[in-house]
Amino acid sequence: LKYGDKTVNAGPETFVYIPREMIHSWQNNSSSEVFGMLLLFVPSFGQGIKGLMTELGQLPAGPPDMGKVAEIFKTYKTEFVRVSGEESC
Repeated sequence: LKYGDKTVNAGPETFVYIPREMIHSWQNNSSSEVFGMLLLFVPSFGQGIKGLMTELGQLPAGPPDMGKVAEIFKTYKTEFVRVSGEESC
């Protein structure tokens, strides 16, 4: 997980606070293709998060079309930016 000038190698039971409007990125570096992550939004992202996740969940299986993902995020007032050659939101 990268945010601001920090990099965190988050494993089980790790808690990371990311301030509002902070550019951040994450990737799964484990040997497993599937992993779990709990996200808390304070103040609430409202019903927007449900719509965002529903739309992302309807994308075809396989590597995502990042252009389409960016369009979906923009609908929910979130944008992707390029940071050191990586896609971030």
